[in-house]
Amino acid sequence: MRVKQMMAITMILPALLAVALAADPAAPGLPAGTDAYAELGKVNFDTSYGPIYAIQNEIIKASPDQLRAIETKLLGVLQKPDTALWAKEFICKTLRQIGSEKCVPALAVLLTDEKLSHVARYGLQNSACPTAGDALLAVLDKVGGKLKVGIVTSLGERREAKAVPQLAKLIVDPDPQLAGAAIMALGNIGGGKCAAILAEAKPADALVARRADAVAMCADSMVAKNAFEAANYYRWLFTMVNTPAARIAGLRGLVRAEKGKALPVTLDALGDRMPAVQKAAVRCLLDLPGVEATKAFAGKLAGLSPELQITLLLTLMDRGDRAALPAVAALVASDNEPVRVAAITALAKLGNESSLDALLKAAATGGDTATATTESLKNISGKGIDAALVKRIAGADGKAKTLLIQTLGARRAVAALPALEQATADKDGAVSREAFKALGMVADEAGLTKLVALVEKNPDNTDAQDALVTASRRMYDQKSVESTLLTAVGKSKGDAHSALLKVLGQVGGPGAFATLRAALKDSDEKVRDAAVRALASADEPSVLPDLLGVIKTSPNKTHRVLALRGYTRIAGLGGRRAEGETLKHLKDALPAAKEPDEKKLLLGALANIQNTGALKAIEPLLADDTIKAEAGNAYLKVVESIAKKQHNDAVAALKKCLELTQDVATRAKAKRLLDRYEPAKRR
Repeated sequence: MRVKQMMAITMILPALLAVALAADPAAPGLPAGTDAYAELGKVNFDTSYGPIYAIQNEIIKASPDQLRAIETKLLGVLQKPDTALWAKEFICKTLRQIGSEKCVPALAVLLTDEKLSHVARYGLQNSACPTAGDALLAVLDKVGGKLKVGIVTSLGERREAKAVPQLAKLIVDPDPQLAGAAIMALGNIGGGKCAAILAEAKPADALVARRADAVAMCADSMVAKNAFEAANYYRWLFTMVNTPAARIAGLRGLVRAEKGKALPVTLDALGDRMPAVQKAAVRCLLDLPGVEATKAFAGKLAGLSPELQITLLLTLMDRGDRAALPAVAALVASDNEPVRVAAITALAKLGNESSLDALLKAAATGGDTATATTESLKNISGKGIDAALVKRIAGADGKAKTLLIQTLGARRAVAALPALEQATADKDGAVSREAFKALGMVADEAGLTKLVALVEKNPDNTDAQDALVTASRRMYDQKSVESTLLTAVGKSKGDAHSALLKVLGQVGGPGAFATLRAALKDSDEKVRDAAVRALASADEPSVLPDLLGVIKTSPNKTHRVLALRGYTRIAGLGGRRAEGETLKHLKDALPAAKEPDEKKLLLGALANIQNTGALKAIEPLLADDTIKAEAGNAYLKVVESIAKKQHNDAVAALKKCLELTQDVATRAKAKRLLDRYEPAKRR
């Protein structure tokens, strides 16, 4: 525990020191003239850390030569017999960071110390000095138990080749912790010699898997320089060890070492007795070079289990080699839906124009197959795909035509504009709707002008208006879009003019809203109606005064309700951060609400504001017989929303509610809430 505490302290001390010095340059040091090294020996877990902070500060600022001087001072403190254990742990950890060959003898002495061995060996383990390895090796036979396990681990971490003979003897040690540490140390050291020792050894049954891991580590260490020898050990793992993990490591290693030569054994592994090895063989395809490997694996597809077919289909997709296309396409017609879905998914990357008919046919089956097909048709690449899809529109009808149009829209196929425009006039309403949606997703700047013309031609068709809105919002140059729309509005008349005004409200822009404000005063009732609807559908706070004007002055009840709906929606767009502003807007509109329905709209919005200001705004409506129930519901909803943080305000509001309302249901609920919030007083 002490070692772990000391490790944590030395790791975080620089950061703590930086924070402390930033707050107070004098802290947390020592009084002027105090020798930090003289005081360091007295530091324990329950004393001041002043000397530690001071020394860490000195280290942070030190040059290489100064570090050597600090090292000498620390060694002097470490070797004093009366230095506290906590201080020794700190010194060992610090020497791990800054120590040189000079500190090796002092740390070596501590390797047999039950309390300091581990923290001392960490310093030697990370040292670049050869003598550090000699010191660890020299003490190996002088310690036992956890200390010996630690020394073995450090020798492995240092990749100390001189330790191999002694480590080899420990593989069969009766202590499983020590034997396991020796096995992993040999694996860390790596190379052919260690691999041979491990392969020939006979460890305890519980350590067989660890031995396999260590052999794999050895093979990995030499595969770059001696692939032939590494392959021998990978083959040993694959054929001689009976655990899935070892065999998988062996198979993957063979592919790394032998590349294309490993194709036969990898193909054979598709029929292995272990399912995990079968799946690993499939994933090995990603590392096997050449089109022949693709064809060989694809040729096995039909004979595999459904689960393995799915894995191989997705792996072939990741590989991206279209040599697998015929075999993949054949499984689009599989009786097993998950296999079918995997094949369709793979065609998104492997397919070409020849795959389209199979995909379109699969889409008609519905379910997960149809979902996967839609996604693949959207993403399939290759020359002529868009043109081939457009060509098929003419001969398709109903759902097939709709799917083609949806696909072209999702693909943003600009080449499909003429065909999509023609499809907007289709007698099948579903086809026409999808054509307009696709035009909204596909249209470029030239297509925008065509959409304007379609809106003018079909002023009552909301699908055409929605398509123009979608396309307009997609354009990068919004000033150009606004100019195009304003020009069209200026030239249009009658129903077309009204339809384009509605589009302006949803697309927005300074010029658009200025045009809509002017349209509110137009002599034509249809134009005014379109302007009100457009402003009410906008998402722009700047139109709130315009809508409020309609609410206050319009003699048309429909216009007032439309304006009020838009007003309450836009007023609440700011969310909780703008509650105060939302409340102000709603209070401004309250005097203009003449009809019960209008007041109910405002109450619905006020009920979502969680502050006492909303309660004040609702209070006058509690006594209004035409809306007292709705007012009571809104009032109590606000009360419940503030009760946790504003208990006293909630209680006062409930009492006020009981004074003002005569609505039976509201009074009953208010009393129940008051009983909950003030149980003692109510009793």
